[in-house]
Amino acid sequence: MAEVWDGATVLSDVPIQLRPIAGSMSMYTNAGDWPIDMGASLSVVTLGWEKQDGEFPVGYAADGKYRGNGYLQLRLSVVQAG
Repeated sequence: MAEVWDGATVLSDVPIQLRPIAGSMSMYTNAGDWPIDMGASLSVVTLGWEKQDGEFPVGYAADGKYRGNGYLQLRLSVVQAG
């Protein structure tokens, strides 16, 4: 299994907090789309398709080759810290 990391940078003139919006997280792959239940704790989310093991199925790309591609999407609210 390959691990892929990505990131984002948020700049602000004041201290802020980024908070996931409940019900906004989904995993999208070329084999299907799955909503992710973030549960009561929005700070740690365990992902998975059939079980929470980090695995999601992938399928064939538009060119007919078997490829594992997908992305995780979620919405965040920005609030001033303090």
